[in-house]
Amino acid sequence: MVANEIRKLADSTKTISEKINSISRERQEISRLAQEKLNELIPQVNKNSDHIRNIAKVTMEEKKVINQINTSITQLGDIANQNSAAAEEMAAAAEELNAQAEKLHELVENIDIQS
Repeated sequence: MVANEIRKLADSTKTISEKINSISRERQEISRLAQEKLNELIPQVNKNSDHIRNIAKVTMEEKKVINQINTSITQLGDIANQNSAAAEEMAAAAEELNAQAEKLHELVENIDIQS
């Protein structure tokens, strides 16, 4: 009877040991597959990181260009304001010249009349 119990215990131990070995092999296979997937993903992640770095670089370059454009637009606005002021000064000078020309014309007419 004791031998029978020992035999049952040995059989149970063998069955449990086989199950443990089977589970261990399954876990090893799962780990191997996970490692393969990680090895496939790492280059893709690195490639995506490179793309993101390139996008960031291009974005910074675009920002510089936009700032240069904004500066140019501001300068063009300043030039337009200067041109407007110069045009106003020229108009005022033209009016002054016109007034002086009219006075000169009147003087010339007076000279002709007296002669």
